[in-house]
Amino acid sequence: MTPQANRFRASLCCRRWAMCVGWLVVTGIAATSAAKTGDWHLINNERGVKVYSLEDPKRRVPLLKARATIGAGLYHLLGILADVDRAHEWNPAVTKSKAIRRKSDFNVAFYVRIAAPWPCSDRDGIVSTGVKSRKGGNVVIAWFRDIRLKGWPARSGLVRFPRLRGHYRLTRLGPKKTRVDYRLDADAGGWLPDWALKYAVRSMPRDAVLGLRKQSKRTVGAYAAFIARHDPSRRPVRLPVTPRK
Repeated sequence: MTPQANRFRASLCCRRWAMCVGWLVVTGIAATSAAKTGDWHLINNERGVKVYSLEDPKRRVPLLKARATIGAGLYHLLGILADVDRAHEWNPAVTKSKAIRRKSDFNVAFYVRIAAPWPCSDRDGIVSTGVKSRKGGNVVIAWFRDIRLKGWPARSGLVRFPRLRGHYRLTRLGPKKTRVDYRLDADAGGWLPDWALKYAVRSMPRDAVLGLRKQSKRTVGAYAAFIARHDPSRRPVRLPVTPRK
């Protein structure tokens, strides 16, 4: 392979890595605690998505958050997030994503494998999801975090994520208009070059939100049954609260 081809492959893998990590998801508690000791700084503002970072001298990767408005209903977006088996459709870096334990639409544990920038090893992990509902279902927090699950050790040749936590806070602004506030606290583990980290920090929250926006346009009508089950404006039910372990 020529040097030019190697550079192209590295650039492409880096972008795919950033997009995927952006989807995966910082717990709100961790981000709120850190915000008390520092300031959030705007680091990217493209295509309607504002990205902020919060530096911590004890961390190699800062806490990250992003905000945007998406022209889709809250429960349509929630259906996309809950449908973990289709993650590869809007996150090109996801080479494998499969639910391995599903207690409800929202309480899911799934395996994910992520393409890392060449020449680094791919990452993998087991992720648990849940939701919290507020203001009569007009605000929903869809959270995720890495867990250890018996029978699912790190695969040979891959690096297991030591930390992968975050949430999407979805606020209904109208029938087909939702504000998305996304936060991420991740440690990819293993070795990654500084150029890859710097690119990912600026790009991953933006690409996560942009991917969600694109998927919402491609899946109009696909989650009608999910929306009917959970949207209080369609059916007066209360979302279950899934406690974090």
